[in-house]
Order: sequence, then C-alpha cells, then structure tokens
Amino acid sequence: MLALVSNPAFTRAVVLGFLGGLSLVLVMRFSSRGALTFVPYAVLALALLALLALLARYQELSMAARVSAVLGGFLSCTLPGLIFVVMRSRRELSELRTVGKEPKAAPLGSAKSLLMVLACALIVAVAIAFISS
Repeated sequence: MLALVSNPAFTRAVVLGFLGGLSLVLVMRFSSRGALTFVPYAVLALALLALLALLARYQELSMAARVSAVLGGFLSCTLPGLIFVVMRSRRELSELRTVGKEPKAAPLGSAKSLLMVLACALIVAVAIAFISS
C-alpha cells in the first residue's frame, strides 16, 4: 500500500489536484451567475488533462499506482470544495434558522452524495489510468 502512495506521480497529482480545488473554491466564492459559472468545468477538464500528461511521464508505473495517483489528485481537488460548501451551508443554515425557516432534514442525503463523489472519483481514476498507459 505504501508503494502506491510513495511514487512521484502520486505526490505531483495530489499537488495538482489541490491547486485545481483551490481554483474551484475561488470561482464558487466570487461567482454566483454569469460566464464564470462555466470556469469550474474548464478547470476540471484542464486538471484531468494535466493528470493524463503527468501519468504519461511515468510509463513504468503499474495500473494500481496510476489509479492511486489519479484518485489522490481527484480527492485532493474535491476536498477544498467540499470544505467550502460545508462551511457556507452551515452559515446559511444558521441564517435561515434566525429568520424562522427550518429546512427539511435529509438524513441520507450527505451519505449518498459522498458515495456518488467517491464512485465518480474511482471511475475517473481508472479511466485516466487506462488511457495514460
């Protein structure tokens, strides 16, 4: 397991993913409507292309090492956005409660969303690792 995360492609993919995640947070923070709403899709496409180019440099890596590198990059890209959304939603939830509007609770909504993101991350990781091999 240590060999999967100790390869140079994994650390570079995590750094690349984190930078992509920070750019997505900036777009979410400063844009509510308009042309900037399409920027996250461009950032995601560029990040995936950069991961593909990065893995093309490391042809000697096994498929498992490639998948772990892309998965690490994808999850490090998702993490800043997830933290931002959770912080913002908690603030807005408290504002709604002060006005007397209690939203309906969705007990499994967060778990389903997290599983969906993890499933998408795994599918993307396997696809990019396959394409780059």
